[in-house]
Amino acid sequence: MAVAAVDRKARTFTYADLESLPEDDDNWYELSFGTLVVTPAPNTRHQAVASAVVVFLGSRKLSSLRVLHEAELLIRPDVLKRPDVQVVDESLVGGQYVAGIPALVVEVHSPSTKALDLTEKRLVYAQARIPAYWLVDPDTQTVTILELRDDAYEEVAVVDAEGSFEVSVPFTMTVEGPAIFE
Repeated sequence: MAVAAVDRKARTFTYADLESLPEDDDNWYELSFGTLVVTPAPNTRHQAVASAVVVFLGSRKLSSLRVLHEAELLIRPDVLKRPDVQVVDESLVGGQYVAGIPALVVEVHSPSTKALDLTEKRLVYAQARIPAYWLVDPDTQTVTILELRDDAYEEVAVVDAEGSFEVSVPFTMTVEGPAIFE
């Protein structure tokens, strides 16, 4: 097994530092303004809900868009996120990570990431000017739909397991709770 050397004296981590780390299927690595954030890999319930979101969005998306599951999103060299789901323009697909602005990011809450989803990621995604952000909570079986207004996200709806709501961002569709929380 190869051992990676990361300079612990450095003030910030960058994507280049992440590339030098050994493969690790048990954890997810993200960067938050130069700080390395390590969280456990998602549990199976989380994965099932994220997969349902991928199928839901994939069946409704425009032909010029792609739905990505667990792809890295490089916002800047010291800020890397790994949204559970992203909807991106086809032109952004093809590299190791997405380097551009997704039309939508979706985070599925888990015990280890919920606080980050609600705070730091919400701020980072708004600063990156991502037009829509969905927060999916498997425990309450809700989808909170946020849209970027000025420089911050505004909650436009909360859809429960039985509900639905029509959105126009990232494209016109009806968000259907029963399709996500089977």
